[in-house]
Amino acid sequence: MKNIVAKITVLYIIILVSSCDTELKIAQERKKIAIATIEDPFIHGMHASSYALCVYYINRQRFEYRAYPTFGMTLGEKYLIEYDSLYPDKRKLYREKPVFLQDEKTKFTVGTIVDCHKKDELIGFKYKVNSIEKEFEKVQILGLGNPVKKYPQLVNGAKFVVEYWERNPQRAIIYINRPIKDSIITEKK
Repeated sequence: MKNIVAKITVLYIIILVSSCDTELKIAQERKKIAIATIEDPFIHGMHASSYALCVYYINRQRFEYRAYPTFGMTLGEKYLIEYDSLYPDKRKLYREKPVFLQDEKTKFTVGTIVDCHKKDELIGFKYKVNSIEKEFEKVQILGLGNPVKKYPQLVNGAKFVVEYWERNPQRAIIYINRPIKDSIITEKK
């Protein structure tokens, strides 16, 4: 059993290193930004080799990107992606920058942090969607470098503004720069 776990761990590290290789070498003057959409968040193999299929378009040409690891990703979710204008397959996906498109109807609610991993720069949070009386849980990568110094209020039980997509409330963004106490959150205008 330990041997299998060791092999899976080594495979996972190799996959991460090889995927990062095409991401990081973009010349500053050729950097462009696009939006990548998660088309398939839970595919292909065991946990160590699974990836999310992200798709982005440059001049009507489709590009695919395999994002590792898949935790926190939701079908249809959108992220900023930086790419090289000469070589669009050289890119970097910003998992810490989920976005909504301007024409996507979103609403706001209160989110509560339930699992804060400051060292790993990710948080788990839950939020309730009143219109369907359902509670959701989500993981979001922060990518802040040192979230403890910048946001000391990131603790279990802390409340923040959460924006979610009306068509699929599982797509949500917690705004850690917008802590709340006992505010009423209303629909975005």
